[in-house]
Amino acid sequence: MEKSLHSKRGDVKYYIHVAIMLFFMFGFQFIPPIAPLSHQGMQGVGIFIGLLWAWTFIDFIWPSFLGIVAVGYTGFMTVDQAFTTGFGDTTFIMVAACLILAAYMTSTGICKTVSYWFVSRKACVGKPYMFMFLFFVAMYILGGTAGALAAFVIGWAIVYSTAELLGYKKGDTFVTSLLVGSVVSAVFGGTVFLFRAFPAMAINNARNLVGLDCNFVDWFVPNFVASFVAMIMYIFAIKFIIRPDASKYIAGGDIFGEYRKELTLTNEQKVAILLLCVVIFVAALPGFLPAGNAIKVFMSKLSIGPLIAISLSVLYAIRINGKPLINYPEIMKNGVDWSTMVMLAASFPVAKMLQHADSGFTVLINDILISLLGNYGPYMIAVVFVMFTIILTQFAHNLVMMIVLCPIICNLSIIMGFNPLPTLMMVAFAAQMGIGTAGASVMGAMLFANREWIPTGQCFKFTWLAVLVTIVCICAIGIPIANLMGVGTPV
Repeated sequence: MEKSLHSKRGDVKYYIHVAIMLFFMFGFQFIPPIAPLSHQGMQGVGIFIGLLWAWTFIDFIWPSFLGIVAVGYTGFMTVDQAFTTGFGDTTFIMVAACLILAAYMTSTGICKTVSYWFVSRKACVGKPYMFMFLFFVAMYILGGTAGALAAFVIGWAIVYSTAELLGYKKGDTFVTSLLVGSVVSAVFGGTVFLFRAFPAMAINNARNLVGLDCNFVDWFVPNFVASFVAMIMYIFAIKFIIRPDASKYIAGGDIFGEYRKELTLTNEQKVAILLLCVVIFVAALPGFLPAGNAIKVFMSKLSIGPLIAISLSVLYAIRINGKPLINYPEIMKNGVDWSTMVMLAASFPVAKMLQHADSGFTVLINDILISLLGNYGPYMIAVVFVMFTIILTQFAHNLVMMIVLCPIICNLSIIMGFNPLPTLMMVAFAAQMGIGTAGASVMGAMLFANREWIPTGQCFKFTWLAVLVTIVCICAIGIPIANLMGVGTPV
C-alpha cells in the first residue's frame, strides 16, 4: 500500500514537471517580450528553458523531440528543417563518431590489456601509491582513448578483485580511493584528445561562430599538462590528507603477478592500436605544417568526425577469410548513447534560433556579461567561466553546461575582442568534472549509486577533493599555458 502511494505521488510529481515544461515550450511566447528580446527571442528562450527543465527533472529523449517540433512551429523554420538542423549538425556527427570509436576500442579488449599491463608492474609490489599511480595512469589512457565508461567497467573490476585478494571490506577507505580515483583519472584523460565528445563540441562552436580552429597539438598540450598534474596532485592529496589504511596492500605481495600472463596482444587489438595511432597522427599532422602547405590545406577539409568514420570504414571494407576486420554495424548500434545524442540534437535548432540577430537573446546575454566582465582580461574571463562551470555542473548535467556556455563564450569574444579558445578548452575540461553529485553526469550517477562500496559521505569527500584539485590546476596551469601558446588558427 505504501509503495503504491509512493508511486502515485511520483506520477503526480512527474506530470507537474511535464506541465511546467509545456508551459515554457508553448506558453512562454505569450508573455510580453522583455527588451531586448523580440517575440522570436521569447519563443526561443521558452523552448530552451523547457528543455533544460525536462532534462533535469523528466527525461532526455521524448522532451528533446518535442523541443525540436516546438521550434518547427515557431515560424523560424519548419519542423523538417529543425530536425535537419539538429541531426545534421557537424557537432552531432563528430560526437557520434567519437562514441563509435570508443565502442570499437572497448570491443577489442585492448582496455583490459592496457590496465593489466600497468597494475602488474613489479614496481607496484608493496608500494600502494606506486600501484595507485600506475593504475590511475591506465585509467587516464583509457579515458582519453576509449572513454570514461570503458575505464569505469575495467577499473572497477580490478579494484573489486584487489579488495577480495587482500581482504578489504566494502567501504574501506583505500578501496574507495581506488574506485573514485579510477573515474576521476578517466575523466582527466578525456580532456586531452580532440576526438572526445566535449572537445569536439567546443571546437565546432569556435569554427562555426568565430571562424577559429584548434589543431591537435594546441589542444593537447595545455590539457595534458593540467590534467596529468591534477591526477598526481590528487594522489598526493589522498596520501597526505585522507590517508587511507594501505597496510593490507603492503603485506599482500605480488598479487598481480598472474596478470602478466594475459598481456599478449591479439591481432584485433594490434589493428585497434594502429587505427588509433593513425587517427592521432593525421589529426596532429597539420599542426606541424606551415600555412599554405598542400597537405595542410587538404587535411583542413577533413575534421575529426569524418576522419574517424572513414578510418573505421576502411577496416570494415577489408575482409579476411570472408569477414570484415570490424563489425561496424554492431559497433554503431551498441556504441552510441542515443539519449545523449537526441538531447544534443535538440539543442542545435534552439541555439540557431536564439543566436539569430532578430531574437535579441545574444544582445541580452552579452550586455549582462560585459557589465560583469568588462574590466577583466582574457585570463580572468577564463577563470570566471571555469569557476562558474565547474561549480554549476555539479548540480546541472555537464552536457547541458556545454550546450549553454560554448556559444555564449564565442559571442562574447566577438564583442570583447579576446581569443575564446583557451576559455573554451578549459570550460570543456571543467564541465567533464561533473562528478560531485549524482545529477552532475552519468559518471557522477554511477559513483553515488554504488553506496555498498562507496559510502555517500566518502563519495562526497573524494569527488569534491578532485573538483578542488581541478580548479587549482586549470587556473594555475591550463589557462596560462593556453594563453601563452596563443592557441587557435583562422579556419
